[in-house]
Amino acid sequence: MPTSRSYARRHWISKRRSLRRRLPMFVTVLLCCLTGVAILLLVVDQFNSPASASQSQQRTPVPAAIR
Repeated sequence: MPTSRSYARRHWISKRRSLRRRLPMFVTVLLCCLTGVAILLLVVDQFNSPASASQSQQRTPVPAAIR
């Protein structure tokens, strides 16, 4: 009859093997999440850019004394 120590060791080895098998899936999910966050940040940045661009277009390079 196996002792509890050997059972725990076999259990850990089994977990380690399944983690190795699932590691490519975990990496793929992580890359998809990071890509999604990056795209979301770019989209949010695009919404903020036109507002600041329109404000900068209203300013003229001509000094106020000449206007």
